[in-house]
Amino acid sequence: MPVPYVALKALRIARLMRVFRYLKAFNVLSRAMRAKKDEMWVSIQFLTIITLILSFILFFVEHEAQPDVYNNGWTSVLWAFAQYIGDPGGFADTPPITITGRIIACIIGVLGIAIFAVPAGLIGSAFSEVMEKDEKAEKDIANIAKLTAAFRHIQDRYTKYITVPRYVSVTDIQAKYRLAVPQICNAVNASRNFRVRNLASTQPIDSKPIDKLVIETFPLNTSYGCCIDRGSKVTIVATSNYAEAATGTFAYYLAKIGGFNYVSKEVELDMLNPVTFYNITDEHADANLPIFLGDINRLANGDDHWVIFIIGASGNAEPEYPTHFHYIIGKAKGDETYDDPRITIKDISSFDSLYKDMTAAIEQQFGLHSDCQKYHTCTSPKNIARHISCKNAFTIRIAWSALCWDYRYLQIAQTMANSIRQHLALNEPEPDLSDILTRQQGRDCGYNE
Repeated sequence: MPVPYVALKALRIARLMRVFRYLKAFNVLSRAMRAKKDEMWVSIQFLTIITLILSFILFFVEHEAQPDVYNNGWTSVLWAFAQYIGDPGGFADTPPITITGRIIACIIGVLGIAIFAVPAGLIGSAFSEVMEKDEKAEKDIANIAKLTAAFRHIQDRYTKYITVPRYVSVTDIQAKYRLAVPQICNAVNASRNFRVRNLASTQPIDSKPIDKLVIETFPLNTSYGCCIDRGSKVTIVATSNYAEAATGTFAYYLAKIGGFNYVSKEVELDMLNPVTFYNITDEHADANLPIFLGDINRLANGDDHWVIFIIGASGNAEPEYPTHFHYIIGKAKGDETYDDPRITIKDISSFDSLYKDMTAAIEQQFGLHSDCQKYHTCTSPKNIARHISCKNAFTIRIAWSALCWDYRYLQIAQTMANSIRQHLALNEPEPDLSDILTRQQGRDCGYNE
């Protein structure tokens, strides 16, 4: 091609365009324009329609006065739009001569100002919004770091385990880190693994609970929450962590101490219409539910595998029962036999020995009592135990007085883990607890999974 070499060299200047991607100003400008693109498009449409209407009116009034100049409607349209850019080529040098035409010309002149003023105003407001959003994001990041520091590992006095706190009081965070409640809420909303919880929901309504706001943190490595494969025959599943205070922490450390697999629902896709994974009405109601069930089936895929669901009990939607641990195996309420064909356990002898040993140990060590199917029914086909392939699945509903308020909760989890290992996972290797027996340098806040 007959292109001078100098012209080709000049194209190297285009490489300077790459600099724009590294300049914050251009980044803010592009974001501002994207933020207001709909409003700008509406304003351009409005101005275009008005200009077209005025152009054709101009043609009708000028055609009689200047039939040779305004011989068709597109002449007036060309003239009108050319005024917006100052008619640099003089190709629309056909000014109106009638009074009405000149009035329309004045209106088009005003629109010529608006066609630039309106987008400029929109982009200007978008600039402010984008910069405010950036400033808020920077503050949220700093406050998330403070929330993370609030969940520094603590050592349990009785088990000596170094673990994540179950929750941290909002008042404590205010006092320690000088954060206002709106700042805390903004940081929680901007984060991926914090949530606000009201502990009043963990107490029976008859006790007239007082609101107490706390912050929880949770492990997150899947779209629905957390899945940890430890190669165990036992899988601990927490189906309702998003809605239940302290349940996730208890279930997590029960699985950790015992060396069991762990699956938990931590994420709610629609906060206004939460979906529980414990009672399933529609397997397509939540996009994460098939993934959740798939992970459970993958981890518990043998005839000798067990799935244990952990959920809370005796909150403000339930009465306070005389027992604290409710074992549910798929039968009607009050039926404490193993004769019901709807039972969700195949290896009845192993469950029975586990139940007797675990309940006796918990009652002897902590003075907490248990029952099997005495206060809860589980015959519904909606129950998650009927939606998985594992033939040995049962639920332990634990009173929140033990989950959330008992300082011995790690001891309780340890006792339960030992019983489960003894009866359901006897030949499995000892779990690696090094990361909760000694402090991990640089990994002393939040969950390490």
